[in-house]
Amino acid sequence: ERKEYGQNALDNAKLLYGDDLAAAAKALKALGLVGGKLRLDLAIPTLAMAGKVQAFYRNGELVFVDRATPDDELVYKLTLALADQRFKAREAAAKLGTSFDAQMAWAAIQHGDADMTKNLYWAGKKRSEKLSDDHLKNAVAAAEKWEREDSKWASAIAPRLFVRASDFTWRRGGIFMETVRRDGGIEAVDKVFAAPPSTEQILHPEKYGKDAPLAIDAAPLEEALAAKLWKRVYATTLGELGTACFLETHLKDGFEKAAPGWGGDALRHFEDGNGGSVSVWLTAWDSGGDAGEFPPVPQVPG
Repeated sequence: ERKEYGQNALDNAKLLYGDDLAAAAKALKALGLVGGKLRLDLAIPTLAMAGKVQAFYRNGELVFVDRATPDDELVYKLTLALADQRFKAREAAAKLGTSFDAQMAWAAIQHGDADMTKNLYWAGKKRSEKLSDDHLKNAVAAAEKWEREDSKWASAIAPRLFVRASDFTWRRGGIFMETVRRDGGIEAVDKVFAAPPSTEQILHPEKYGKDAPLAIDAAPLEEALAAKLWKRVYATTLGELGTACFLETHLKDGFEKAAPGWGGDALRHFEDGNGGSVSVWLTAWDSGGDAGEFPPVPQVPG
């Protein structure tokens, strides 16, 4: 079962980073987001299998591994599986393409829906009933504390990108979906699956439906490099979450106010066929002031 669970994690990683995990790793290494010797195809299933596997869903089916799985965990996994069936989640994810931002946000609304449902289960509430007035306030405070303090222990072992991404889906996703439910009812929650947010909007629910990411045209860059026989081998958008991970990876302080000014980005990795490679990260910001807050970072080795 652990091997099957690891394969499931690898399949999900290919949705997140693209089928060519080796090319994705090169681009992430260029930004220092993962270590120089790390292989995504080996690291991701290994990390997934390292924890206690209780139950997981795959392609809309709930796979039982441990009969002692707690009821609240089954509620969480069943919610994931049912949403997967209802909204054809995997097909929808495939249509989003290779975008770290879009794929992480899509995963966040799925896991956020499951976390919201689990919290309702704990409180003995229906999906149409309200939770306590301080629920969201406490959830935001707990998420911020984990991101700012507690998560640093895990980041000493695994890349910050992996640590933040793993908890982002249910922590920040849960806050986002509960905010949507509180403001618009359960009908609004269902509508999110038809109009998924960005990671910026997951992190800042008040921006949902109001502050769409800026599109960056990387075509002139790609054409200029293609003329010099550089081939694009990888493309993605990191989003505000990926930008935050970049800053948190390289800076001990001074990054808290920088990432929230994210407006859009495009990461491209090129190779020349002779062993040469280069990554280019284009960024856009909500204002000139936000761009100015993006701090200088240490040079990434290699």
